[in-house]
Amino acid sequence: MIFSNISSIDPGKGLLEFVCAAGRLSERSDLLFEIVGKASEVNRPFEKRLKETIVRKGLESSIVMRGFIKDIGTYLDGIDVLVLTSTVEEALPTVIIEALAKGKIVIATDVGGVREIVGESYGNVVVPPGDCDALREAIVMVSGYGDEKRALIAKRNREVAKEKFSLRGQVEAMQRIYMEICRK
Repeated sequence: MIFSNISSIDPGKGLLEFVCAAGRLSERSDLLFEIVGKASEVNRPFEKRLKETIVRKGLESSIVMRGFIKDIGTYLDGIDVLVLTSTVEEALPTVIIEALAKGKIVIATDVGGVREIVGESYGNVVVPPGDCDALREAIVMVSGYGDEKRALIAKRNREVAKEKFSLRGQVEAMQRIYMEICRK
């Protein structure tokens, strides 16, 4: 299974916690962890530290840094789980919406509006920010999902993306709000 963390390479994105959790699962040859994104000029020292941490812990075979990928939609087709590990507030992380639309399982930290986007009741997981152990446990749980459960999550995530985040859904929601206001 491929667990991918897609974000800017930034200390506030929880990438060290992602590496920590992946490191605690490095004996699992069925799991691959990918980091996708690039660092701004100011965050290049952090990116270097992240790469050095992966090497120092001997995790190069289980954690791959992919760098910047222009076509995230196509990239998402090839992964199993999107992992968002932000430790800072995220108002509306669009990468989660893109992953839902592709039917991918989502593991995300409970920051900002994440909980409003990610439906946990059917298999996605929300964990506390900065908690390596909770993230590792979520990865273990999700990696144990069978084909039937994964298909159910994929179907439901696509439905949620369409209902909540399609242009038509947004327009209909605005119309309902305006109609409600007009009735008052």
